[in-house]
Amino acid sequence: MFSNGKAPKAVLLLALVMIAYLPAVLKGGMVWDDDAHVAAVEELGDSALRRIWLEPGSLNQYYPVTYSSFWLENRLWKLKPSGYHAANALLHGANSALLWTALSRLAVPYPFFIAAVFALHPVNVESVAWISERKNVLSGFFYLLSLLAYLRFLGLGSSGSRPPAPAPPRQWTFYFPALFFFLCALGSKTVVCTLPAAVLLILYWKNGGLAWRDAVPLLPFFAAGAVLGAITARLERGHIVKYCEADCDFSFPERFLIAGRALWFYFGKILYPANLTFTYPRWEIDPADWRQYLFPLAALAVMGALWLARKALGRGPLAGVLYFSGTLFPALGFVSYFPMRYSFVADHFQYLAGIGALALIASLLKTVLDRFEPSASPSGPPANPLFSASGKKRLAAALTLVLLGSLTWNQSSAYESEESLYLDTLAKNPRSWMPLYNLGIARLREGNPVSAEAYFREALQHKKDFGDIYANFGVALHQLGKMEEAERNFREALRLKPRAVPIAVNLGTVLLTRGKTEEARERFEKILQQEPGQTDALLHLGNIHLDRGDPARAVEYYGMALRQNPALAEAHRNMGTALTRLNRPQESAFHMQTAQNLASLGVAR
Repeated sequence: MFSNGKAPKAVLLLALVMIAYLPAVLKGGMVWDDDAHVAAVEELGDSALRRIWLEPGSLNQYYPVTYSSFWLENRLWKLKPSGYHAANALLHGANSALLWTALSRLAVPYPFFIAAVFALHPVNVESVAWISERKNVLSGFFYLLSLLAYLRFLGLGSSGSRPPAPAPPRQWTFYFPALFFFLCALGSKTVVCTLPAAVLLILYWKNGGLAWRDAVPLLPFFAAGAVLGAITARLERGHIVKYCEADCDFSFPERFLIAGRALWFYFGKILYPANLTFTYPRWEIDPADWRQYLFPLAALAVMGALWLARKALGRGPLAGVLYFSGTLFPALGFVSYFPMRYSFVADHFQYLAGIGALALIASLLKTVLDRFEPSASPSGPPANPLFSASGKKRLAAALTLVLLGSLTWNQSSAYESEESLYLDTLAKNPRSWMPLYNLGIARLREGNPVSAEAYFREALQHKKDFGDIYANFGVALHQLGKMEEAERNFREALRLKPRAVPIAVNLGTVLLTRGKTEEARERFEKILQQEPGQTDALLHLGNIHLDRGDPARAVEYYGMALRQNPALAEAHRNMGTALTRLNRPQESAFHMQTAQNLASLGVAR
């Protein structure tokens, strides 16, 4: 793929990536959602590989190629983060080299510089330094391989145009590898389903039009994208129904406004990558505010202007804008996706789309530089080559790459741990409730309810309709002995999530603590109607009846609880007490001894 002359530059791109991402490779940890991707594969056990490929829904998403890579790495370095981070960085470096090859073949101006900017641009840190986004860099790898193979199939050579008419026969030896790589890309992340449309866009750009001969070979690509995309959409709908609720429910005018603003946001981050963060502010969308329509209308105006000016400017700028917006389309908000709960935009959504923006900027830059390029001096070249026009361009390019590389180094440092990522997010987006909530959860796990209370309280200032915040806030308050406030939060959590059994159990527990025994009993009985084998409810009901002097009824509930979980030490102990009151000493002794044995094994309940 790389000739002897190009191989050193390809190695250079890979080296630049590995240097820029050293903080992530050497110190990067597991952050948000990584357990749902990496650890979840290990939890599938010996049948993991079969289930990854044959059971859509066994994991969060049906991306079998991505999950297979995690399966392989689990066997190489278990759950050590450095191996996963290094693999992501290597893939990104390979993608940069493949991009350079593709841009060279398409005769895009400054192909190596664009590839180097892609390699070092900090907007890509989220895709590379976040282990969960293996699906981005891996799908990008196969996407670019498929594109390169398809360009060879079309006869597009290093000059970026077809050989003179008549067109040569299609090189079918490259068609099936292109299709295979595309299927691998879809199996890594289905957002790459836009590739066949991108190929048609390239053909329009190069030929000035499209023919059936151009479209027919792409039909299997479109079909594969539609099928696997439908599987992804079905699984995503399940996440939305279960977790996202009203946060992902928008009218078409609202989605139109989101898409228009998102386009400008993403292009702006390519041009000026400042304040990059894991979670951006979630815009307030109001179709009644005429000013919000300026974003989508301006985007459409730019596309229309480039269409009208295609003869004067060429079709390249239009193709760049259409590639950028078209590749972004799945993430523009026209269809719902789970991260919309937190923000309408995220850096990793433009991993491939940003290529179009970079190519557009390079094309415009070349036009400007060519216009102002000084004519050759009759006295010959300057004494110092650094001050020649080409020397100045190389110096500017080098400084740009150094700046981008330093920004990437700093940004990738935020992925050292989940806490460092959340703190970095809060420093740039203090009103983001997601890191506040997750930091509260982390503090609860550490046994620090005081700090957890502070994080949950602040999270509720910015997100008042998320039941899980109230529920976990209630847990922290319960641990701190603030029972009245804990009860209020559990009630609000249950109002927002009326079928959440764990919240109902916690509310019942607080009610018991506050002496509201009858309401607690009714609450636990209601839980059993919803989930008959719920052991906490059974245990609490047994305790209520035991305290009320009804040991026979208590024995019934303890018995049901132990049938669900024979290792409940508290149920055995209280069963022994109830049996003693019923004058059944032998049975009582058995349960008391079992409770003691379980306690010696460290089983608290």
